[in-house]
Amino acid sequence: MRVHSKAKLLRAILDASIQLGKSFRASDFQKHTGIDRDAVSRKFGSWHDAMIAAGLQPVSSRRSILKSDLLMQAKNLANQLGKDSLTITDWRGRNLCDDGTIRRRFGSWSRFLQEAGLRVGTHRDIPNEALLSELDRLFRLLGKNVSSIDMNSMGKYSSSVYIKRWGSWSAAWACYQDNPQLIRDTSEAASPPIFANAGRFGDIVNIPGLLHAPVNELGVVYLFALASKRLGFVLEAIQASFPDAVAKRKLPGQNTYEQVRIEFEFKSSSFRSHGHDPKGCDLIVCWEHDWKESPVPVLELRRMIKDLKNMEKG
Repeated sequence: MRVHSKAKLLRAILDASIQLGKSFRASDFQKHTGIDRDAVSRKFGSWHDAMIAAGLQPVSSRRSILKSDLLMQAKNLANQLGKDSLTITDWRGRNLCDDGTIRRRFGSWSRFLQEAGLRVGTHRDIPNEALLSELDRLFRLLGKNVSSIDMNSMGKYSSSVYIKRWGSWSAAWACYQDNPQLIRDTSEAASPPIFANAGRFGDIVNIPGLLHAPVNELGVVYLFALASKRLGFVLEAIQASFPDAVAKRKLPGQNTYEQVRIEFEFKSSSFRSHGHDPKGCDLIVCWEHDWKESPVPVLELRRMIKDLKNMEKG
């Protein structure tokens, strides 16, 4: 089998784009050039990454994502994290598709790990405290009782983990409600006030689109969205799971961009108290930076007020 260098493969992809356009599938490339598409995936990690490296647009259809690409992505990510297994949280926000697609393509997350040659973790490895804490996080995030669907779409674990541990989803939820260490008011959560912080405003900053400074994490998200272009970022996605956003940042003095995984916090120290994994995030964006020993780079918006006030002039 002929071995191609990355440079030659990129040249072949760019040459193919003249006939096939700016976005095409790996199967189309193989038919057009005779080059094995799996050879491209092995060199770049996936067909998706090869298209990105060539400055082209990957085909986003879920059906176009090769199983071999997904398995290669899993192996590469595990190597990057120095782990012999992957959790759903490890995967989210940085790969070709969401974990729901993985379950549909492989039948289950465990089967996906098996086919990638990775260790399959068991629900027995997860402490009860961690499972209940994740229920508490979603309860506070959603302001309502957490369903199994909520857990599967936004949670750190699968609802099946809770069902195996407690026998049913309702029994797991009942255990959460009976836990004396987690203090909550379910009646208020079921019908949250329209403005939980009514009457609370930050200092007047007069930033175009925002009169007052943020007083919570959502305010930080909104301010960053307003200022992202001026700060050199292009937002790709904002999600409920960790990390909060995926963006691209223009490299200084270059016409190229790098991908950045962002976690929004009102104070940078909340990253630590929320139990986030520093390996799963490239940048903390906050209003107040109070965590000087942070292992993750921090962008403190409060220190950029003068620049942000002049956004309309830029």
